[in-house]
Amino acid sequence: MSTEIFVRVGPGETRYAMTVEGLLTRQFIHRAGATTSLGAVYRGRIIKIHHGLNAAFVDLGSEKEGFLPSADAQVFDPAREKPKPISTLFSEGQTVVVQVQREGYEEKGPRLTTRINVASHHLVLTPSQPGIFLSKKIDDEDDRARLQELLSAKLPLDCGVIVRTEAREADAEHLLTEIGQLSQKWLAVLDTDTIRDAPSLLMDPPSPLEYLLAATGGPCQKIVTNTKGMELLLSDIVENFYPAKVGKVVSSRDQIDIFEAYDLLDQWAALYKPSVLLPSGGRVVIDEAAAVTAIDVDSGGGSSSRRGEDFALATNLEAATEIGRQIQLRELAGQIIIDFLPLKRRENQNSVKRVLSQSFGSANRDVRILGFSAMGLFELTRRRRRNSFRNLNLTRGSSARQPLSIAYDILYRLKYEDRVHPGKAMRIRCASNVATLLRHGNLKPYLADIEKQLASPVEFETESRHDFDTFELSVIS
Repeated sequence: MSTEIFVRVGPGETRYAMTVEGLLTRQFIHRAGATTSLGAVYRGRIIKIHHGLNAAFVDLGSEKEGFLPSADAQVFDPAREKPKPISTLFSEGQTVVVQVQREGYEEKGPRLTTRINVASHHLVLTPSQPGIFLSKKIDDEDDRARLQELLSAKLPLDCGVIVRTEAREADAEHLLTEIGQLSQKWLAVLDTDTIRDAPSLLMDPPSPLEYLLAATGGPCQKIVTNTKGMELLLSDIVENFYPAKVGKVVSSRDQIDIFEAYDLLDQWAALYKPSVLLPSGGRVVIDEAAAVTAIDVDSGGGSSSRRGEDFALATNLEAATEIGRQIQLRELAGQIIIDFLPLKRRENQNSVKRVLSQSFGSANRDVRILGFSAMGLFELTRRRRRNSFRNLNLTRGSSARQPLSIAYDILYRLKYEDRVHPGKAMRIRCASNVATLLRHGNLKPYLADIEKQLASPVEFETESRHDFDTFELSVIS
């Protein structure tokens, strides 16, 4: 299967899109000013011990406090031991080195752990957890012995390493380079920790490209971006960490939008909508709420009960594959309930369960499949790692887009149109709160930079309607 990654750089926001055979499968939005992110390591300060939750709240220097449960603040064997009370581990005012294991969302701050992991493609360095832990899928004894011997002498003091399945195919020189890079990264954290006050950032999170490459489960044939600067940055990441996995990194010289050039605009726009059409004519409807995500499978052709079990099975199998893609693409997490078309036969239910499980691929380690309930609803849970696409872009309790999301779209279009129609004046019709963000809010500097290149300041024609969640751009002759 052909896997490709496209990186669209815009004012204040960069969008990453990964496709398999041209179909959008994963996305990542990186916005300027993000203060916490998955995998980042901080030196924080304990500001409150909560005995009822058996957890601590940690100041990371950002708007939201981090949440550190006792079970994630120590190394123990859950099969034999119970976690120690948080009050025996820390006291208020104490500093602690923590890593973000789940980004904050809605009103919740990021979830933290003191069990630091420093990861690359083949290996994961585990400070304060000595030992070499090989993937169970590396079942050849010669491979296990070779990897044990190769890595055992290269580990930093008091560190261990998790060896991923792909490592059995990697050459020794590359694995030694990888473990050396991970060691240097961790030693830099230790050095920084001695000179910085809490709270402070000790290690940046993995880049969006590293996140996407870790999710591919196979080689990536091509990475395309729209700026030379991003091409150089991505090339450096690939050369250092993924030389055998990734093809050439190139920057597009086309005048048209990179997402338009590779047929991604409509696929990206579909993420703002709650329903997904199936090839057979049915659809999947996604309702993401705070406590649970409900997914409904609609046959799209009247009563499914009149069309028989075979029709219901065929539609459900088609939907199961699409649902697995949508869960990962939209970063749906927590409790997920799926209302498939009714199936009476157990073997048909098992077929749907198997296809849905397979649709997660290498990402199934974060998914717990529970199966059909007594009410005929399919249940699963997925560990929350990142903010969902909806939380980043849509208004809570509504299908309307957030003003910030629309404002970033406007900035990109202004930059793009100035390149296509240099020297022309621009007019934007948008909601008044979007215009306020661009003229007077945090995005004002980006608009000011664009206006320096334009013939005149951008004209805004504002709408006061609450349901106006789009924009219109016109070039003034």
